[in-house]
Amino acid sequence: MLSTDPPVDGVLVVDFGTSGVHVSVINCRGGESVLGFSKKYPLLHPAEGMAELRPQDVWRASQECVARTVEGLPGNVRLRALSFSWFGDSVMAVDGAGEPMTNLLLCFDARGVAEAAEIAAALGPRHAELTGEPCNSSSASSKLLWLKRHMPGVFKGAAKFWSVQQFVLHRLGLEPVCDATMAARFCLFDNRSRRWSPELAGAAGLDLSRLPRVESSGYAAGTIRNYGAVPLPDEVPVMIGAHDCECGILGVGAFGGREDVLADITGTYDHLGFLRRGYLNPLAEDPGAGAYGASGPLEDTSTCSASFDTAGSTLEWFMREVAGDTSPASYDALWASAEFSGSGRLLLCPDFIDSHGRVSGLDISTTRRDLFAAVVEGITFEVRGIFDAFQRLTGGGISVLRVGGGLSRADKWLQLRADVFGCRVERMANPESSSLGAAILGASAAGVYSDAEAAAEGMVFTAGAFVPRPATAARYAGKYESYRKFRDKP
Repeated sequence: MLSTDPPVDGVLVVDFGTSGVHVSVINCRGGESVLGFSKKYPLLHPAEGMAELRPQDVWRASQECVARTVEGLPGNVRLRALSFSWFGDSVMAVDGAGEPMTNLLLCFDARGVAEAAEIAAALGPRHAELTGEPCNSSSASSKLLWLKRHMPGVFKGAAKFWSVQQFVLHRLGLEPVCDATMAARFCLFDNRSRRWSPELAGAAGLDLSRLPRVESSGYAAGTIRNYGAVPLPDEVPVMIGAHDCECGILGVGAFGGREDVLADITGTYDHLGFLRRGYLNPLAEDPGAGAYGASGPLEDTSTCSASFDTAGSTLEWFMREVAGDTSPASYDALWASAEFSGSGRLLLCPDFIDSHGRVSGLDISTTRRDLFAAVVEGITFEVRGIFDAFQRLTGGGISVLRVGGGLSRADKWLQLRADVFGCRVERMANPESSSLGAAILGASAAGVYSDAEAAAEGMVFTAGAFVPRPATAARYAGKYESYRKFRDKP
């Protein structure tokens, strides 16, 4: 039976995260998600410090979610495009047929520490000038040098080195190209010229012919009628999409004429950033700010971003090891009971990288609820430091923080951020900001809108705002200073 509902133009979005994939259909004329499904895939730790994903698991999970989404798609929805949001800083070796020779080595895989130090020493300040980032073990370049040293047979025999983006495009029967935002994640990319850098590749011992061709984020790699084994209701053009952080910035509207808006994309990481026309390299201009520049998802744009890397994982640790219950009901109960007034001496540093986590102020009366509040406050204080860096970079030009991602659903946390940051905090109507950003790329490239700015006008909306409460904000100003001294104490 044909649907009598008004027709809806939708973009099918596949949002790949490091822990799972989320597939949704987003309405081009309102930005809301029509429906969606998620599935996790197993994170592998073959040895201490290593973190990998099986690319076959990632591909299989995405097919399953696409199948469920297509099955439940209302009859009045016409798919106009397929677009992607991708996790970054992953690399894998493939043979001449595009078959995996390694798993995907993830950003928090630490096997390239020594190699990163070697590359940094060889290039010095030039690394930051070219890439906008420091060279560390999260960089794909350091992992490639590690492969050359420790798995020489694989390194020599590999036809190409891909990220998850190229692997999925290849599985769709399309050219495995790389968009500029994902190319930047390799730390082998010159963001000013938007080309692979022979200088960076030389330091990593790599021939540039083994890297994919680079295109813009809105590039249509071709059209498909099936997503792998899954038939689609419409033949759609496939936009190659962008890195999830850049998609998230698009999805909250922190670009175009809104230079007062800072995006805050919450999840496993807590990313802050904005998009600007032209070339930006804050690391080269102000190394102490801790913000990095990269190629943006739109032509002649750059992103400026920074993140607190253990935000989501610290909360997961608390729910698993302290609360002993990771269910949504347990999480909701703790939020309902938690109080955020700026009073109390309990401080918890949630920087769990290299065992930097610590707690102060415990006594016999401390409750699980108190510890939960301290975890949330600690994450908020860490992100406040990043927010302050952006204020310095913009000359105090940030007046609005727009929050997307899973944590944007927590009213108390949004109010806490307003109190701690001292600015207006807006919640997005569609909290799936990275998926929405990918849909903006898809809708504009498919011709539903004239460009990304017009797409954002028709798709990005807020749903409520939180402003600082003067008395509470004053208490948190004092507690934040106490936290900084506690955190930095040797």
